[in-house]
Amino acid sequence: MEHPIQIFENEAFGRVRVMEINSLPWWVLKDVCAALGLNSPHKVAERLDEDERNQIPVIDGIGRNQLTTMINESGLYAVILRSDKPKAKAFRRWITTEVLPSIRRHGAYLTEDTLEKALRSSSFTAELLNSLLMQREENTVLRERIEVLTPKARYYDRILQSRNAVQVSVIAKDYGMTAVSFNRLLHELGIQYKLGSTWLLYQPYAGKGYTCSRTYQVNEERSVMHTYWTQAGRLFLYKMLKENGVISLMEDDDAANA
Repeated sequence: MEHPIQIFENEAFGRVRVMEINSLPWWVLKDVCAALGLNSPHKVAERLDEDERNQIPVIDGIGRNQLTTMINESGLYAVILRSDKPKAKAFRRWITTEVLPSIRRHGAYLTEDTLEKALRSSSFTAELLNSLLMQREENTVLRERIEVLTPKARYYDRILQSRNAVQVSVIAKDYGMTAVSFNRLLHELGIQYKLGSTWLLYQPYAGKGYTCSRTYQVNEERSVMHTYWTQAGRLFLYKMLKENGVISLMEDDDAANA
């Protein structure tokens, strides 16, 4: 099945191609990486969950049908958090304030080809109108989904505001917990284990850039190592905890006030 491509351009981020699949937007990973200054899209793709990426045929500039790595909205946020460029937050804001609203507002992709077909063919116009009516119903569902996702986006903003890796006590505070109880919870969920006085990730999660270690010299004979969580690690914890029914205080408050 052929899906139309919509192109969004921004002076700061260049060209980003978006495709609608089952009423949901998917982004060309290569374009997103270029906008964020990430040099290896294939490595970025490897770090995403399987349900966040897909190989989809896209027609290139000379008319060839090429399999292209596309990412969904969840994957997009994950990629943004992997960028250490200062413009990552500005890019996310452009996506959420201009690109997504444009997609959801217009429903159909009103490209030049679409308009020309509508002018030439009454049957195509009827199909387009029918598609718009269906899209209006789907947009109602999308608006409800946006209301659900808003607290999630706010928590993502909190993560993006902290460019540096943080101690577990900072994350624990977001969930109304102490560092001790939070570390214990992560252990119970099979995320980390304790070696001596240091918490380390189990193998499935190690080497993915979720944590970093820093060593501090206590005296000439003794040093201690502390584990810090990166932005990517905080997003990983957010998803894992939510899957297990644990949500941040910020998201809980938003849900209560909705």
